[in-house]
Amino acid sequence: MFPDFPEYKSRIQKLLLRRVQNAIKEIAPVLGEIHTFRQHEGSSGVLARSDGSTDVMDFPEITSELKLSHEEMKSLSLEQVAERLQSVARDFASAQMKLMVKKVSEAADTVGNTVSAGGGDFTPELFFEMIRKIRIDFDPEPELLSFQPFWYTQARGINYGINWNSGHLTLSSTLNTQKFYRPNSRNGVLERILENWLTSLNERGYEIPFTQLLSAEGFRVLHGPVHHPFEHGKDILALSQSGDLCAFQLKGGDIDLAELESIQGQLLALCATAVTYPGVEPPRRPDRVALVTNGKLTPPARGRIEAFNHGNRPLGLPVLECIEGEHLVGRFKDAHQQYLPSTPRDLNMFLNLYLADGNGPFPTDEFFVFVNSLIAPAIKSGPRRQIKRALASMVLFTAYTTSPWDRSKNHVGIAEAWLSGALTILQTASEAKFPEEEWLSSYMLALEGGRTALADLLAEAAAREDLLIPDLAEGLVYPVRCLITCGYLAAFSISESLLVGGNDHRDQVQKVISREISYLVLLCQTGSQEKRR
Repeated sequence: MFPDFPEYKSRIQKLLLRRVQNAIKEIAPVLGEIHTFRQHEGSSGVLARSDGSTDVMDFPEITSELKLSHEEMKSLSLEQVAERLQSVARDFASAQMKLMVKKVSEAADTVGNTVSAGGGDFTPELFFEMIRKIRIDFDPEPELLSFQPFWYTQARGINYGINWNSGHLTLSSTLNTQKFYRPNSRNGVLERILENWLTSLNERGYEIPFTQLLSAEGFRVLHGPVHHPFEHGKDILALSQSGDLCAFQLKGGDIDLAELESIQGQLLALCATAVTYPGVEPPRRPDRVALVTNGKLTPPARGRIEAFNHGNRPLGLPVLECIEGEHLVGRFKDAHQQYLPSTPRDLNMFLNLYLADGNGPFPTDEFFVFVNSLIAPAIKSGPRRQIKRALASMVLFTAYTTSPWDRSKNHVGIAEAWLSGALTILQTASEAKFPEEEWLSSYMLALEGGRTALADLLAEAAAREDLLIPDLAEGLVYPVRCLITCGYLAAFSISESLLVGGNDHRDQVQKVISREISYLVLLCQTGSQEKRR
């Protein structure tokens, strides 16, 4: 998804809702004089009267349609949207008045509190008879008549607001609750979070964290986690501390026998093909190979792998090892060592990041405070190996905190998180005068996370006809979304030219910027939309 501002939009929606409600009262003043209260649960209610009688109240739905084109949504101001909502207010006022008259008539007929002229003329006697049937209270102080009209409305939930869906404007509400299991110990909290995080990812989602895990465990990573057509089943290549050449194939989710059979060709390539990579001379097969999954293997799948290894041994091929989700959780936890949230404040900051909805911008300020609390003890203690371990822990925590934005496919939010992590590594290395070979691998992994997210942003923006996220407040945020998206894509295009010596994305970036430049507004610009264009 593209950059969005849900909190700002929510405030605008509440403002527009109040405008509609006030307009309804202006159109039908009698509705504004009726006392109301809101029922937050249930689709019906029971009215209990003082005489002991009861009546069931149902809540018929009232809707009104408002159609806006893509161009209108991208450019309408707040006042223009409010003006268009006048038709919605008229529809609601008319429907509520009809409903009120219907309900009042039904209630009067039920208790016999009616006066009928029988088809004849309306006489003074009939008028006074009607007055006698109306309850009228007197305020003893000003001695004025005081009526107590009553009207009953219902909203399901707590957050009463405007919903936009397929060109229809409806009034609705939702009740959002979040529960989070809290074990007694800090390690228990982290372990639960790691389990939740790891099982929610596909294979691509944990490539960078797994690569950082290998580095923290003493492996020297040669290749990963970028995919290309010549990887021969090897997602990640690394040298162990003992000098063994290791190759890893990463998969996401549980692996049953059918899934294993579908990737058996990749596993054979993982074990049998030689590694051709600078620094591996001469090219040779890996010494160790592993199938890694964030889920688990079913017993039939494990049995097939055992048979696979029995068949490969006479051929001199390495044994295929299996690393499953439960093993990864323990290894990730051990990789952090003492560099974990150590105070309730730090833990709260982490949980706020991890439990965010991921729809808005990434909270970089809160993130910098959190990661600096992890790194600061290592900088004070001095030993380089401690700083390196702290940086590795920080990269892993960056992966955890991007989870909400990853689930929402919020590419800019993901990029902001990883680039903030990369910046933190550079700042730490500079302040601690840390040699490049000790921090470069962590930095490159964080940078790769940002590059991947921006490549995904470019692919989505180029495939779409615009950057629209349909909403009544879209006209207020669309220029800012264009500015942020085009700015990130332009920076991405320039950085790719510097990093890889070429730029395969330039044409797509130019296509998006050229398409959106008429809507792009710099933050210092003023004036009408037409003048800005």
